Amino acid sequence: MPASVAASIVWPSVKLNQQHWLKPVKKEIEMNRYVLTISPSNTIVVLQVLDTEGEPPAIPANEPYSVWRNVTGDTTAQPGYKLQPGPYGETFLPLEPDEMDRVVQGRLQQRFDKVEQFLKFNPLQYKVDLAVATPEEWSQLRAIKQYYLDVCATTEQNTFPEVIWPIAPF
Repeated sequence: MPASVAASIVWPSVKLNQQHWLKPVKKEIEMNRYVLTISPSNTIVVLQVLDTEGEPPAIPANEPYSVWRNVTGDTTAQPGYKLQPGPYGETFLPLEPDEMDRVVQGRLQQRFDKVEQFLKFNPLQYKVDLAVATPEEWSQLRAIKQYYLDVCATTEQNTFPEVIWPIAPF
């Protein structure tokens, strides 16, 4: 066999091996799974599920009582489910209608308590009533009252657990 023929037979297989060797290897990136949970009325409820390569983000400003939990490997978690501890670990189950009502009422109460606590130590209404409030204090009291009304209006939303909660002005 002539040398040129032998080279043409050997060369393509070497070339294929070199191309195969140069191909990037796809490395599986392990995703972490986190759930954003709240626990009003002694029920741990999932608000959000997040799959990410890194750590979870900061707690959202409109969910100050929430916590990120690492549930990597568990694919059953869904928003609106409750976290049920058991003898063999944790399970995620749908909320019953009465549990959902208690959770919404508990979340409302948390926000109302926060307003009450703030006003207890910042008696803005008294300052307004006695006409000694600065324009800034008057504006702050108005914002707090608007926040209170906005919290009350969340009961009209029919999208639980994806309730759009207002952000407190304090």
